[in-house]
Amino acid sequence: MSVFSFNLRQIACVLAACVLAACSGPSEERSADLDLKAALDRLRDSDHGDPSMRRVHLQAVGQIQAKTAIARDAQEACMSAYDSLFDAEDAADRAEAQLRISKAGYSRPSEQALRAVMDADRLLQEAKAAMPACDAAAAKLAATAR
Repeated sequence: MSVFSFNLRQIACVLAACVLAACSGPSEERSADLDLKAALDRLRDSDHGDPSMRRVHLQAVGQIQAKTAIARDAQEACMSAYDSLFDAEDAADRAEAQLRISKAGYSRPSEQALRAVMDADRLLQEAKAAMPACDAAAAKLAATAR
């Protein structure tokens, strides 16, 4: 066997490996990025859907193992922003209920109810302030996951 035929076998093996890699579909990282992008899209669209599914979508985003730095940034930014938003909206609902109960006796709202409304408003403002970071990170992920 000549050295030449041995080199041809090496080249053939390398070419075969390259063809297999090219035909095997998206890489594991790309696939994970696409999964995360889809989960983030569902989370971001959940504002207009069934309110009971919002936390489910948030959990789904958290369960995906981000493989790239861009994906991790998007996952962290959006999970933090949406978790804060959902908590703030829950606080607003509780404050509204306290306010209704307080007003039920046809008296002025209690200080506790007013404080709850102010706290909920503060939480909502903080959550809204975190949304641009989520939007930017999700856009960056979407651009790289194409």
